[in-house]
Amino acid sequence: MKKIILNIGIILIMIILLFFLTGCKENEENEENNINNLTNSNISVEENNTNIINNNISNQQNNEISISNDIEQADSKNETSISKNDNEQVNKENETTENTQKKTTFNVGDYVLHYGKYKGSGTKLIDTSVVSSSITIDLKEDGTYTYVSTNQEVSKNRSGTYKIKSNNVIVLNDSEPLEYTVLGDDRFIERQSSGFTFYYQEN
Repeated sequence: MKKIILNIGIILIMIILLFFLTGCKENEENEENNINNLTNSNISVEENNTNIINNNISNQQNNEISISNDIEQADSKNETSISKNDNEQVNKENETTENTQKKTTFNVGDYVLHYGKYKGSGTKLIDTSVVSSSITIDLKEDGTYTYVSTNQEVSKNRSGTYKIKSNNVIVLNDSEPLEYTVLGDDRFIERQSSGFTFYYQEN
């Protein structure tokens, strides 16, 4: 009887040990599963973070490309604007040159005179003596003139405006106007007593 009880006791102890060992293994498996789940979760979070970082980098690169394109477009517009401004300046200079060329001459009747200096030389009888002189008349584009004589006894220096009259006549306005008849291109003669003939002096 004692042996039976002893055997039953041993069997119970073994059963208890088996239950205990089985429970430990289940706990270990649960812990391993928990650790694996945590590890996988961390890996997933890291992958998500990596994807976010890559997306941010991609967005930055796209922004940089967009900014670069904007800068290139702005530069292109500036170059086009500069090119247009250069063309406008060239056109204005050409117009100015053409206008200047148009204003280098003017017509008196059938003849053409240049703006600029005309020189005449001759003599004039003053009392009982014959006096020589050279006179320079500068006809300007703005309708004014200057008149310079090397001998003030023959004629005094003067300046003022001039006008064109009919019959090929130029009048130098002053308190005592002087009139000149145009004889040909770039040539006219004084109608007063001296009769000096004036010729255009090319620069």
